[in-house]
Amino acid sequence: MEDAKKFAIKRPIGKYALIPYGILMLGLVAMLFNRVNFSNSQFIVVLLSFAVSVHVTWFIIAAIQFIRFTPRHLQLQDHVIAIYNMEIRPAEIEKIIVQGYFNPSIGIVPRGKRFVPASQCFAFREHDASIKALHEWAELNQVEVKAGRYQTWI
Repeated sequence: MEDAKKFAIKRPIGKYALIPYGILMLGLVAMLFNRVNFSNSQFIVVLLSFAVSVHVTWFIIAAIQFIRFTPRHLQLQDHVIAIYNMEIRPAEIEKIIVQGYFNPSIGIVPRGKRFVPASQCFAFREHDASIKALHEWAELNQVEVKAGRYQTWI
C-alpha cells in the first residue's frame, strides 16, 4: 500500500447559508413579538409561533452540523478516501462532482443516492494539484468524476 496523500480542505463557499438563515429567523422573532403586542387575532400569533419554532429547530440542527463537520484534511489512500474520520471506499461512491471552476467544491455522491451528505462535500485549499490527484485516484479506482452541480440537505 502506498503512502496516503494528505490534502488540506475547507468548507465549500456555498455552505455558509446559515448566516442569512439566522437573520431571517431573527426577523420572524421580531414579527412575532410585534404581533403579540398589537394583534387581537390569536391565529396569526399561533401561526408565527409555529414558524419560529420550526426555524429555530432547523437553525440549531444546522449549527450543530456546521460545527461538527469542520473540515481539516482529506486523505487519498490506495482504495479509500478518508474524510471526517470516515473511510469511503470506491464501491460506495456513485460519482464525484466538481462544482465550479475558480474555487471548485467537491461532492461525493454515495451509491444509490441523489444528494451529497454534508459530511462528503468540501473544497481544497490548494485546488490545482489536489484536483489533479483526486482525478488520478478516481481513474485508478474507476470512479466517475464529472463537472456539474450537486445538492445537499444541510
